[in-house]
Amino acid sequence: QAFIPRMIARGGGHIVNVSSLAGLISAPRFAPYNASKAAVVALTQTLKTELSSSHIGVTVVCPPVVKTNILENTLRMAGEIDYDIAGEMELLRAAMKASRITPEDH
Repeated sequence: QAFIPRMIARGGGHIVNVSSLAGLISAPRFAPYNASKAAVVALTQTLKTELSSSHIGVTVVCPPVVKTNILENTLRMAGEIDYDIAGEMELLRAAMKASRITPEDH
C-alpha cells in the first residue's frame, strides 16, 4: 500500500525481500523462525505473480547460515535436546561455526 502504487505509476520496478535458507529448509526446534522465513518466501512468490503484469519484478534472497547466537539462544529456550535430533543440532552448530558471513556483512 505504501510503495507499490507509486511503482505502478512509474511503469514498474523491482522489490527484493530478504528471507533465509530457513525459509526453504526447516531445522528442528526453530518452528517460529522457520515459519516466519517461509512466509517471506510465500509472500514474494505471491507478489511476483500479482505484480508481473505491472512490470514489477519480485525477488527473494535466502542467505545461507549467518554467524549469530540464534542457535544457542534457541536451544537454551527450548531446553534439552531430544536424542533423535542431536545429530542435526551438531550439523547446525558446525555450519554456524564454519560460516564466514556475519550480520555486519549484510
